[in-house]
Amino acid sequence: MSKQLSWIFLFVGCLISRPIEGHLLNMTEVQADIGDNGRIEVVVRIDLSKEFETSEAYFDFSKTDPAAVRTSRNELWSLLANSIDIQVDSRKVPLAVESVAPPKDVSLEDFKNAFVWPRTEVVLSGQLLSGGGAMQITFLPEMNFEEPIALSMRSIIDGKSKSRWLVADQSSPVFVFANDGTVNQFTETKSADRFDAFRNYLVLGFKHILPGGLDHLLFVLGIFLATRTLRPLILQISIFTIAHTITLGLAAYRIIEPPSQLVEILIAVSILWIGIENIIRPKQTRTRLWLIGGFGLLHGMGFASALSGLDLPTSDFLLGLLGFNIGVEIGQLNFIVLLLLLIGWFRNRAWYFKRLVVPASLCITLTALVWTIQRL
Repeated sequence: MSKQLSWIFLFVGCLISRPIEGHLLNMTEVQADIGDNGRIEVVVRIDLSKEFETSEAYFDFSKTDPAAVRTSRNELWSLLANSIDIQVDSRKVPLAVESVAPPKDVSLEDFKNAFVWPRTEVVLSGQLLSGGGAMQITFLPEMNFEEPIALSMRSIIDGKSKSRWLVADQSSPVFVFANDGTVNQFTETKSADRFDAFRNYLVLGFKHILPGGLDHLLFVLGIFLATRTLRPLILQISIFTIAHTITLGLAAYRIIEPPSQLVEILIAVSILWIGIENIIRPKQTRTRLWLIGGFGLLHGMGFASALSGLDLPTSDFLLGLLGFNIGVEIGQLNFIVLLLLLIGWFRNRAWYFKRLVVPASLCITLTALVWTIQRL
């Protein structure tokens, strides 16, 4: 059994050693403009890397003749249009694709760079009810939307707007618009209260950890592997949590503004360090607690880079910060519980260090080394 676990960790380590960006938060941007006579124009700026599967294929698409872009991937544009579900008074509004603009002035390296997200702009249009009504938008999971989806809804007549973050299959707040041909009143109903906003941010924080925060999870795994009893595990995780909560708040409020690329490199180095230390110095020391706290500060800066990249509305900033952080902690707690269920039973076995800690820490080390090189 112990040998089988060793091979499992080595196999998983090989899988996750491929390029993966942790804490680097991409998103889909959607601008929905409501005009007179109930016409709506939806501009979607989306990273289509998942649809094209390889960086080379997406790069080739960016060089497509402008005259052929609209028809080159007709099924994809139809899927996108059908995946934006706009309901007015419970009636679906069909969308038609007006234009498609692939990423411009980009190189192949841009499509491979974890810090660059070449986005394609797709413009769609539809006809709402001419007399106004209650509108709600849902982004269906049939399309690979990068999350979160930053939705902004605006009246082009009076300039009023509302912005929200969403995830796939999560409906927007209900917006009520009145259209008399000259003035478009655009107000938000009570269903889009602050609790809904808090829930949205909490979901985003959770998804930033599970499944998106692989580098954060590897660091937590490193802490878990080298800690055989519950009390020091709780102490180390608590120090790590408090530290990254502090810098998440400081950096999100622009009190500190560390360069995001440097932070990502140092986060990779922190994972590299904990993997090596688990092998060469498995016994717990006070120095380890200080280092875990320091690395927690780094990870908090990484979370803050993700949060600030979402352009959180000023009025909801504290609410979003709180919800995002709680979501992160819930994701982290779920991961720790999963580890306890999977391998917690073996921590007192004689072979635990040799057959589990060493191969798993070696995988962590190799993965972190790859990430460090990629982020330089």
